Amino acid sequence: MITPVSVAALDAVLASPIFSRQARNGAAIVNIAQHGAGLEVDDLARAINADPETARCFVEALRAAEFTASAEKLQALGLSVAALLTDTAQVDEEAWFIRQVAGIETYHIRVLKCWDLTDAELEAALAPGATHGNRTPLGWSAAELRQRSGLAMAPTVARELTRLGFLRLFDPTAGPIMDTGYDYANLPMSEIPLHSPPECWVMEELGFQLLNRVRASSLPRQ
Repeated sequence: MITPVSVAALDAVLASPIFSRQARNGAAIVNIAQHGAGLEVDDLARAINADPETARCFVEALRAAEFTASAEKLQALGLSVAALLTDTAQVDEEAWFIRQVAGIETYHIRVLKCWDLTDAELEAALAPGATHGNRTPLGWSAAELRQRSGLAMAPTVARELTRLGFLRLFDPTAGPIMDTGYDYANLPMSEIPLHSPPECWVMEELGFQLLNRVRASSLPRQ
């Protein structure tokens, strides 16, 4: 039975900061999409309501954004909606992007940012004689991901990002890998599996797309 006491309790819960965040995040998605598509709010609303698939993607973006604390996730979702409003033919690609980004939080983005090279690393990678090129992957081992992200759980996060399609595993012993100065020969023994090559991850197209939407990226494409 719903009583005045239970209604008052529900009102108190809905007034909590987490539900205020839900409203702020929804407003942020609208603001980012509006500016990204170059539309006034009324025009944005008409464009969303004019097409059921666009409306569905917009609702999915709002749901994906509901309780996140990541401004970067909001940026990516808002720009995905903007891209859809600009070109409705991209509905399948953007629907998939939104669904994958729904599973992303701040710690995932911290791991993905390991692929942002410093100026010195980029210079070393592109120096004459270095192993580089558009077809040469930039890969990081579990030890490197921990070091670069500052997260002890970085390899676990990388495995989750692999499942979501942002990263993929790469065998560093099977072919050339971009040279950023890391000595794979001196990996800690604890990082080397007994019966297989050490885990190494490279970024997939979806990962590049996410980072490029979060901000301009200096990553060499694979």
